[in-house]
Amino acid sequence: MTQEEQLMAYAEKVLGQDASGHNMDHIRRVVATTKTLLARTPVADATIAVAAATLHDTYDDKLVTDVAAAKAQTVAAMTHAGLTAAQQSAVIAIIDHMSFKASLAGKQPLSLEGQLVQDADRLDAIGAIGIARA
Repeated sequence: MTQEEQLMAYAEKVLGQDASGHNMDHIRRVVATTKTLLARTPVADATIAVAAATLHDTYDDKLVTDVAAAKAQTVAAMTHAGLTAAQQSAVIAIIDHMSFKASLAGKQPLSLEGQLVQDADRLDAIGAIGIARA
């Protein structure tokens, strides 16, 4: 199983039964859009961007009751999939700072990879699917 398949399987385990609109259909669309944006941004690290797109809702405070435990499980999934410590740190930084709420606080600018994932997630939210989710 590839690294991407392992992370997708973990996301499926966490989000597979979600009914809030943060389900695997959403994850697959965000990953696909991220890959499209990556094709136009060759300097971005695809491993980091795709991992963040895949895992971005796995410890969302709107979806889990214990964010710290869910975040630790997400880190464990990345370790199991073979991401380096530096890659894991980059993915966590993206997930922690890409939400609309986090961007309002203006605490930390996103990396290039984070900007791509944030754009992909927001594009999914504003399209026809986003309207249906709302």
